[in-house]
Amino acid sequence: MDALASMPDSGPMSNQNSLPIHFLKIDPCNNMRRFYTLSIQPNLFGEWCVMRSWGRIGTLGQSVQQTVLNEASANALLRRLVAVRRKRGYEEVA
Repeated sequence: MDALASMPDSGPMSNQNSLPIHFLKIDPCNNMRRFYTLSIQPNLFGEWCVMRSWGRIGTLGQSVQQTVLNEASANALLRRLVAVRRKRGYEEVA
């Protein structure tokens, strides 16, 4: 399932209630059990933010919030980050 294709587009702040996109990368041979989550959210000041969190499954991991100029920039960044995750072997989960 492509999470980007299922995102609603209903005008300004359309991704406000969009669900996060979750990825997993599990490789038992290398003791690798990773998660990665992406979402777009407006902050309290009305700016658009791309939220990212990652780490080992079972831990809190790390997170970062990147503020962008507008919703179009947020969507472009999200698409780029999704492509990078897939290229690195992460699989999207429902």
